[in-house]
Amino acid sequence: MFNSIQLRYFETVYSFPSWELAVRSLPDNILLKSRQIGLTTLELGDMYHSFCFRPGYVQKVVAYRDETVIKLKKIVDLLHRSAVETMKELGVEPYAMLPYVPVSADGTAGTLHEISCSTTASRIEFTTEGAKGEGRSATVNRIYGTEYSEWEHVEEVMSGLSGSLVKDGSAIVTLDFSAKGIGNAAHHEYQAAKRGESAYRAHFYGRNDFDYDAAFLETQRKRLRRRFKQEYPATDEEAFLKDDSAVFEPEDIAAVSGDTFFCDLVADPSAYWYSHGVDPAEGIPAGDYTAISGCEIESGIEAYPPIRGKLGPRETAFEIKRLLERFPGVVVIERPNHGHAVIQKCEDLTVEAGPLSGTPLSQCLYVHEVPGKPRAAWKTGWPQGKDEKTIMESDFDDVLSDRRITLVSENGRAELRSFSRLPNGSHGAPTSGDGSSGKFYDDEAISKMLMIQGRGQARRLQNSRGDFELAAIPKRRAPSHEAW
Repeated sequence: MFNSIQLRYFETVYSFPSWELAVRSLPDNILLKSRQIGLTTLELGDMYHSFCFRPGYVQKVVAYRDETVIKLKKIVDLLHRSAVETMKELGVEPYAMLPYVPVSADGTAGTLHEISCSTTASRIEFTTEGAKGEGRSATVNRIYGTEYSEWEHVEEVMSGLSGSLVKDGSAIVTLDFSAKGIGNAAHHEYQAAKRGESAYRAHFYGRNDFDYDAAFLETQRKRLRRRFKQEYPATDEEAFLKDDSAVFEPEDIAAVSGDTFFCDLVADPSAYWYSHGVDPAEGIPAGDYTAISGCEIESGIEAYPPIRGKLGPRETAFEIKRLLERFPGVVVIERPNHGHAVIQKCEDLTVEAGPLSGTPLSQCLYVHEVPGKPRAAWKTGWPQGKDEKTIMESDFDDVLSDRRITLVSENGRAELRSFSRLPNGSHGAPTSGDGSSGKFYDDEAISKMLMIQGRGQARRLQNSRGDFELAAIPKRRAPSHEAW
């Protein structure tokens, strides 16, 4: 059953005089859309139909994120299983004609990331836009590109994809995206298509085109706030509006401000769990600051005055050891560059006092899960990629808006207030909380975001897994935020 948007899009894009598959020749499309309206499923459904009934038909799905590739492959796998079950129920024998390579438990389907049918010699290949040499097709009949506004290698990828298309005029290319501001390739291509100056036909479907539940939209509005109009736009102009540069709401920061650190609220700080975030630096006079922040996991109250200074890897590792002796818990170190050196130095140390006495420091370090990979492939520390930075900021924003943290350090609050989207596309605090104009200090703000990642990790492991290395520490419930 089509929903209203799917039916409208299908009638607009796939209407042609003859239903003869052999003569289908459709225009290329670029699609700006609101979230969760079903058009990705519709596109994959039509690709699956072609996969089943068009001999030798090769299609390619290109996404920005690895996890999106896995998700899209699983959708096609579900479509296949549903089709087979329906054919069986109807007593239609041809269901047996599809020797299909489904998505395996870890989300992969062979080393080439493809779904294939040996009977029809058709296949659908899945890849990310940044992958090199992914897939095996000399010629492709159809391309579906999603998350287009986030692609980082647009010119190179589109050149390669265009060169792989069949040359008989029957190739189909569809690009879809949610707006990510102006000036990127998706914005330029969409506007050119609207003006009739592109090979693509522009389509827009926003929140007013779909029968969203009112309560759902209100929940999303509260959760996304200034990002709501980008994720669920009413018009395409609204979708591309340049967002306010501030990443975090000043009123949220004010609402979670406190004046007493957790260590001064309890008699024995070592009886509680903590999460520590470490933004490391090289430790030279002309370099950046190293910052370490911590919070009590249950209440979210900032645990101690943040450590901030020109600390090198060795000094940072010893500060972490000292903190764990009084504030036991998990430590999240930003991994790239200087973080690698800090992690190595931590591997040589052992906690010598408190509940963790005798515990190697390495057992207290956050390990980042790699989707689809066994635990042995996970890496110590928090990565610094584009996706991870977005996740880190979004999760911290959620904690702020839900009032699940108490921030005591004024310097940290000042950095968070000025943490902005910069003209070059990066995020950061252009001015430090200590008033040094013209400097770019966001170390304490980053350490607090890392701290929240560790808090979430420790809570998940305490609640659902028995292999957290610090599980021997007695869990005591700290007083709630409201109690203070």
